[in-house]
Amino acid sequence: MLAQGSLNFEQEPVPIREFLGWDTPLLEAVAQWLLSDGNRKELASTMVVVPTSNSGRRLRMALSADCGVLSPHVVPPSRLFEVDNAATRQESLWAWVQVIRQLDMADFPHLFPNHEPGATASFSAALAVARQLVTLRDMLADGDASFQDAQFHSPEKERWEELEKIENRMLQYIRTWGLSDAVLAKRGKAKSPDVPPGVTRIVVACVPDPTLLAARALQSLLAKGLPVTVLIHAPESEKDAFDPWGVPLPGVWAKRSIDIPDWQQRLHVVDSSTEAAGVCVRVLGEEKTASGDVALALCDPTFAPALDQVFADASWPLYNPEGLSLSDSGILSLLRVMRELTGRGRPFEALRELVRLPGAELFLPDRTQRYRAAKLMDGLYVNHLPETLADALFLASDAEKPVLESVISHLDRLVSGKLTEVLRGWLSQWLAAADADVAAAVEPGLAEALEALERLETIGEAPAAQDVFEMLAESVQSARVSVERAATVLDLQGWLEISYDPAPHLILAGMHEECVPDGSADDLFVPDSLREKLGLRDSHGRFARDAYLLQAALKSRARGGRVDAVVARFNDAGEARKPARLLMRQSGQELAAIVRHLFAESKSDQSTGGAWQRDWTLKLPEFENLYASKPLKPLSPSAIRNYLDCPFRFFLKHIVKMETFESGKREMNAMEFGKLCHAVVEAFGRDASMVDSTKAEEINAYFSTLLDDIMKRQHGSQINLPLMVQLESARERLRAFASVQAADRAEGWSIVATEFRVEPENLPWSIAGHPMRMTIDRIDRHEDGKRWRVWDYKTSGKAKNPEETHQVPWKESENRPMLGDLLPPKRKNGSERRWADVQLPLYAAFVQQHYKTDDLPQVGYVNLPRAVNDVAFSPWVGFDQPVLDHALSWAEAAIEKIRAGEFFQAAVYPSNMREWDDFEQLAPDGLAKAFGL
Repeated sequence: MLAQGSLNFEQEPVPIREFLGWDTPLLEAVAQWLLSDGNRKELASTMVVVPTSNSGRRLRMALSADCGVLSPHVVPPSRLFEVDNAATRQESLWAWVQVIRQLDMADFPHLFPNHEPGATASFSAALAVARQLVTLRDMLADGDASFQDAQFHSPEKERWEELEKIENRMLQYIRTWGLSDAVLAKRGKAKSPDVPPGVTRIVVACVPDPTLLAARALQSLLAKGLPVTVLIHAPESEKDAFDPWGVPLPGVWAKRSIDIPDWQQRLHVVDSSTEAAGVCVRVLGEEKTASGDVALALCDPTFAPALDQVFADASWPLYNPEGLSLSDSGILSLLRVMRELTGRGRPFEALRELVRLPGAELFLPDRTQRYRAAKLMDGLYVNHLPETLADALFLASDAEKPVLESVISHLDRLVSGKLTEVLRGWLSQWLAAADADVAAAVEPGLAEALEALERLETIGEAPAAQDVFEMLAESVQSARVSVERAATVLDLQGWLEISYDPAPHLILAGMHEECVPDGSADDLFVPDSLREKLGLRDSHGRFARDAYLLQAALKSRARGGRVDAVVARFNDAGEARKPARLLMRQSGQELAAIVRHLFAESKSDQSTGGAWQRDWTLKLPEFENLYASKPLKPLSPSAIRNYLDCPFRFFLKHIVKMETFESGKREMNAMEFGKLCHAVVEAFGRDASMVDSTKAEEINAYFSTLLDDIMKRQHGSQINLPLMVQLESARERLRAFASVQAADRAEGWSIVATEFRVEPENLPWSIAGHPMRMTIDRIDRHEDGKRWRVWDYKTSGKAKNPEETHQVPWKESENRPMLGDLLPPKRKNGSERRWADVQLPLYAAFVQQHYKTDDLPQVGYVNLPRAVNDVAFSPWVGFDQPVLDHALSWAEAAIEKIRAGEFFQAAVYPSNMREWDDFEQLAPDGLAKAFGL
């Protein structure tokens, strides 16, 4: 917005102002003025300046409706000072980055206070600063200002002086390329702008917020004798509310009241953006408004997804002239992941992302498809968690190595060959494989970046491959893909586009504070106070502009039209929203009534957004029960535990073979951590030279060395921080166990077997006629030859009591299977108990039979919890033959039901168990509803 005093209108000629009134829509009024008898004959020699390219398109269409009219030159303000042969934005960024990376922080104490030496030496850090400075220069250029101008007006003169020094270095750098600076060229062009041949006059068609640079360009043309007429969409009576260029004056519009007709029916307040979109559709339906008579303004950008979805569901698909962002596109993702892969260490996680992206085929072995490569790399990741490509190659299987070797060989080409040649080949293939519209959108930016890279190579300053990919990604960051208009019904436009839309029914979706007016926070370098002095748009100017736009929209639709504003208390991300203060520009009782309306307590029974609702049901697959087919598939104690927990989850896990995939894991899961510790104690139990040791230090040294060897074989030589923490946790637990083990051996207990496997192939054993497959962690016998023990190692966070783990309170609401008589309460006034696990009883039964022990073996856990003081042998006190018989009866009943295919009873987990449920995300409202059980 122009600042007062920015132009000296007393000493320079001023344009002619024409007031069009606001009884008719702006577009119609402008077209009528241009086609009037006095202006029609001059159309071909007229240049019309409009606010935006889209408004220009609308004006040309309106003029073309009049047959025989030769359209004028219609341009946005920026066309007045377009320049050729100047450095592109990418080239400017390259130059800034090169200069910033070489800065000595000590020479710029006010610009970089408290920065360590070399803080901007990295490419990423320098690029972040360069982006800020490029944006800052562009912003100042809008006010025809420089760093030196800002230094004059700002109290932080030292900081602006340092900025000017860095700028001079950047300008010198660009000159070594034989280029001119785009900002300086643009400001120079504004002093003497060109106009198309044959243009004899200029019409500024209702541009309420030209930049100061645009106004000075127009002033230059006016001073050279080219007539300029400014059209203002307001009546003559409002002449004191605008400056000579048609800009609303903040001092006037800050006090202006804005009456909203029938606000009780036209100000809609809801809870969420989804409800807001629904209100928009409902209002259009109630009014029976044709799509050509509707203007839908997106005031709050966060509402776009909800509007798209709700209008599409109502068969009113929206067209967004701005197009679709490429932020999640395959080509941009490729550039980002290549930046990571060409960086230090070559992270394996980046490779996992690469093989999922279109275009990755370029790097894969012949006849290897992406999904196959992704499956192999995911398996390698889940099993080993490698940090780098080098680690992954060390840990990879024969099937996985070709993928890694192929990718690494392609990456090595960037080092051995000429960078631009390799990149041009890769980018050509990636663009050929991309969607045609996406390729067309990103190609210009990529070409600019490569041209800048070639300039650097020419002068011997070629950057690293990682830096190049970061710049390539930067070059397409803001690109957008146009949406096909043919399949859409209604345009979705921004707030600043509404003035040129003549539709009689205007809907303002998301009329929120900080959206209208734009309430962006003060810039780091240019606060609002400095903006005003430099002639840049400030908060007062934005408010005046938006107050005028709302007033004009209401006035032009006062007869035969309608304006609805929709306000939501929250967007669908749950972020609070406030009504725009522009809706509260009244006084007295009416203001109080509108405020009560806008801030009334919600009466909606709908969600404020984000709540999950089911709109689908899963189908049960056809299946074969292998536990009932010959030969019978063996059962394990853990499978029986799964059935006791929930028959339907047993079915999904063991029959359907559904399992979770930990794509984002960063550490070993509980089972893998347990296997790590098990591997150490198993090796100890099998090592004849160590198993009988009674020296804790000796056992601990053995554990520690073995633990490191196993960890390296499993995860490589470089492990991440979470794995380091887990490794040391395992080391501490095993250190505590070394003392416990040494004391236990000294008491006469020796290990008979460790990881003892019971399986049909080698050692058959059955329950209820069904073969079993199980691995017993540890079997001990005392030196007296009479006493036996069976242990299961537990590495859970807290020490477990074996009895309380196997027998838990019965709760009918949980819908668990009851497979026999319940156990009596453990405590007075307690609940009856059910079997949740039968693992230790099954182990005891087998050991008694296999070793023909006279007495029932003692059973229990070897607890290796996080709290090392709780590391101990924890026997099941009270385990006897009746307990064993009761457990076996439940186990046999479970086996019979599994063979009978009785799977469709879904347990209802209590809240404290849901985070451990593998199927929680699949069925947040319960498995029974998910599958229609």
